[in-house]
Amino acid sequence: MKISQAPIFSFGIAGVAMLVGMTFSSCDRATETGEGEIASVDFVNDVKPILQTQCIRCHNDETIMGGLNLMNREVAMRGSSRGPVIVPGEPDKSLLYRVTLMPADEDHAMPATGAKLTEAEKKILFQWVKDGAEWPEGEAGTMMPIKANQGKA
Repeated sequence: MKISQAPIFSFGIAGVAMLVGMTFSSCDRATETGEGEIASVDFVNDVKPILQTQCIRCHNDETIMGGLNLMNREVAMRGSSRGPVIVPGEPDKSLLYRVTLMPADEDHAMPATGAKLTEAEKKILFQWVKDGAEWPEGEAGTMMPIKANQGKA
């Protein structure tokens, strides 16, 4: 009895390219230039998701760690107990960006808990601040802390 050996995976080149593309498209709409610099960053699609998942749990109306509230532009621009955190046009003077570059064992490295930002997320914050830190008013620019029991019955 002859058993035919069919390949288990038959993705082909197109299938592999699609999988690779899906893996590296974690930064929704941010687009990179040929030099690795991000050409355009949108607050709602690129920056807000980072702040929502990495920052708001400790920097909101109820939990103002370090005197910083990032729930909306108005309160974020007030800064923290350490001074201004967003200096539009100057990422190297913006604590919001600089603290993400610190080694994890530094006292002020952020986020303080959970996974650190990816290199792509750091690039997004850098470019957003460099481009002027545009942050819309209203619902589009407002974030709420994610409660541990949200979505549970």
